[in-house]
Amino acid sequence: MSLVQPSAAPRVGSLQDGPGAPSIADAGEFIRVKSDGTALEFAPVSIRSIVPLVSGTCATDFTQGVLQLGDLSFSTADYPTGCSFYFAVVLQCSDAGVTARARLWNATDDELVTDCSLTHTGDTAATLVLSTQLTQGAAAGNLQDTTHMYAVRLDVSAGGADATDVATMTQAYLLVTRS
Repeated sequence: MSLVQPSAAPRVGSLQDGPGAPSIADAGEFIRVKSDGTALEFAPVSIRSIVPLVSGTCATDFTQGVLQLGDLSFSTADYPTGCSFYFAVVLQCSDAGVTARARLWNATDDELVTDCSLTHTGDTAATLVLSTQLTQGAAAGNLQDTTHMYAVRLDVSAGGADATDVATMTQAYLLVTRS
């Protein structure tokens, strides 16, 4: 993984290809989340790095339970002081009554990263979901400052009854920003 130093130009990437698809792009000093042509400004930050956790379409149905995906070796100490970290996923549900859930999982310590249980409910459009800023450090539940293995856990967390109730995730990323 190459690091982007604070003086370097921000790296940007797309969470999903295709016109009108949810994506993250660096637009000047703001993260803008685009969905069906609508841009939302979240914060005055500059994207420093987009670290892929899972690429490609993954799906699980209610009967399959939790699907664990990805295998990323990551440490916040590899980034300059002052960086902030966010978990972002693109989720889609098979119907309006289903809730798709993606969780960032610290596989090394076998625990959920705090504030990283992201859900999408209510429609079948692919939707970008962004976490709040993740807490860094050595305490349980934090995004660790030493090298740990991370994965994404995908499941149908509500509204499921059978194999026709499906949660789909097309991309999962850790966003590294610097104000």
